[in-house]
Amino acid sequence: MYMKKASIRIAHIDLNRQSIEFEELDSTSIRTWAGGSGLASWRLYRDVGPKTDPFDANNEVWIIGGPLTGTVAPCSGRIEVVTKSALTGLLGLSNSGGLFGARLKHAGVDGLVLRGASKEPVYLLVRPKGIEFRNASHLWGKDTWEASERIGAELNDPDLKRIQVMAIGPAGENRVRFACLINERYHAAARGGAGAVLGAKKVKAIAVEAQAPPEPPSAAFREAARRAAKKIQEHPPSQTYSRWGSLSVSDSWEEIGCLAGRNFQTGTLPRWRETRGTAKIQSFVTRPEGTCYRCAMPCFNRVEVQEGDYRGFKISSGTFVQVVSEFGAKCAIESLPAIWKCKEICHRLGLDYGSASGAVAFAMELFQRGLLPKSAMGDIPLTWGNEKAAMQLLGQIANRQGLGDLLAEGTVRASRVLGPATSPYVMTIKGMEMIGADVRSGARGWSVGSLTSPRGGDNVRGTHMKGEAISSLALLAPERVADWESYSAAFVNALDMFPAVKAAIYGIPPRVDPFTYQGKARMAKWFEDLFSAVNALGLCTFPADKLALGPTDYADLLSSFLGEELQPEEFMRIGERIFTLQRLFLIREGVSRKDDTWPTRFFEERVPEGPARGAVVSRETIEKTLDEYYDLRGWGRDTGCPTAQTLDCLGIPEAYKNDSSGKSP
Repeated sequence: MYMKKASIRIAHIDLNRQSIEFEELDSTSIRTWAGGSGLASWRLYRDVGPKTDPFDANNEVWIIGGPLTGTVAPCSGRIEVVTKSALTGLLGLSNSGGLFGARLKHAGVDGLVLRGASKEPVYLLVRPKGIEFRNASHLWGKDTWEASERIGAELNDPDLKRIQVMAIGPAGENRVRFACLINERYHAAARGGAGAVLGAKKVKAIAVEAQAPPEPPSAAFREAARRAAKKIQEHPPSQTYSRWGSLSVSDSWEEIGCLAGRNFQTGTLPRWRETRGTAKIQSFVTRPEGTCYRCAMPCFNRVEVQEGDYRGFKISSGTFVQVVSEFGAKCAIESLPAIWKCKEICHRLGLDYGSASGAVAFAMELFQRGLLPKSAMGDIPLTWGNEKAAMQLLGQIANRQGLGDLLAEGTVRASRVLGPATSPYVMTIKGMEMIGADVRSGARGWSVGSLTSPRGGDNVRGTHMKGEAISSLALLAPERVADWESYSAAFVNALDMFPAVKAAIYGIPPRVDPFTYQGKARMAKWFEDLFSAVNALGLCTFPADKLALGPTDYADLLSSFLGEELQPEEFMRIGERIFTLQRLFLIREGVSRKDDTWPTRFFEERVPEGPARGAVVSRETIEKTLDEYYDLRGWGRDTGCPTAQTLDCLGIPEAYKNDSSGKSP
């Protein structure tokens, strides 16, 4: 533990009065909610009333790390941004890395809670000696990079070596409903539209100036951190990810036929490997670049373009294949430099590129089907793969110009304006644009997590992991049964997972099979609970995602930090408590079982071509999987609402068991 007993220090900031009050929470809160998204979700549920408009001054924005953010724990550079989502009206959860979160902790606060709204644009300057309000009128209209650089120059740190800045861009200022926050150029608190909420509050940025942790850790915590870092550094999948990011996904998804091709119309695209495959991406990689605080598996790599129209262009984080899926598959853009340029535009303007690419793909499909006038984009047709059209439309969205003004509302709202003929082409879950693989042919556990995610649209909060990974699809061939069984036994044996859970997910003897729904409800719950607790600690989920660390390691870290014994089962219970509380938030806002579903396309349109030709999702299978999942969670099958007994077992306080009508669920 630290020299003083572990606690959480929160700065409550009233933007109307420009006043600040501090609150300190003891280790009981840490053992209950950990911190980060756990504490913020609980307090947002308690303090922001049901049906509150996200742009209402009464909405809150929590920018908060976990108890281990900025400590010697490996991968402790994460910070959470939690608010009522401007895009969905539900729970807005986003997470960012880099140095910003650690420096906030080093400045003496774990989190900032922003309430009310400023009359004029402001930015906050956080230092160990206090928090200042500074005028930001001269920064309004600047992109996130330029705003950060100007703040650095004002504070005599033009190279941003001492100052860390998290800022919104024009998209946030203009209340684009999927606007995000950007820190250190390439780190994004992306999904859910928190940038738009800050724009409504007239908060341009938060700047932090702090150099080092204020107090040394205990010997026990240092040793626990050393053990965890060693496991990550000696774990081959983690170190492969460090070298190449998620590049291998590009080829594997093409091999399976689960690309999000042309707004999820097809699972394969012509010339994919030649233009956007793993080897092609690797050819642009020049060197590792940048890292998050205390990272044991740094995964940022620079890509540079040596020739062609984008010659001289360079960008960090180029080996994250998600952006290739979003703009390269969903929008069918072939040029990798153009795809990376779209990513840079999103970072500069402060757009979540998951929803931004979804908006562009939606518009392109409408254009394909004659549901948009040819003049919608002037002289540039919205044809598939038209990189110039995509870039122009991104700018229009951020600045709310032309067609972009409508798409800035998100595709659900845009479709309501454009008419019912456009609704089949809205690819969202709970109002948030989908990212990732086509669920008709992708890994089943990966897909189930997108249904149950508390924020909608993706599975990053749970099944975005390797828990059903196989070394090669060839293992599933009938003649390779012995090899498959051998691989499965070794894989499952190495997992830090409770034995009963292993048996329920993988069976006895174990079989790792990404293409069955058997065991996937249990898998979804396990990784949702694990990731919820890891996020709330303020740690990167990649070591858990790659299966380098598990609940034994995280319980060890938290126990040594607190100086109080905490078992792996209790650590997982923290995650389960958080995930259940987040479900209560959704239920209060009107979500029910009917919302845990995918767009109709996946149930009624078969994959038209490629390796997964003919694939479609069975509604009956999904409903059975959800029944199993709800039973495991202790949620009512009809409603998807946690039962009173479940809330009692998790120790969620009685005051938070009531829905908006005041009745116990």
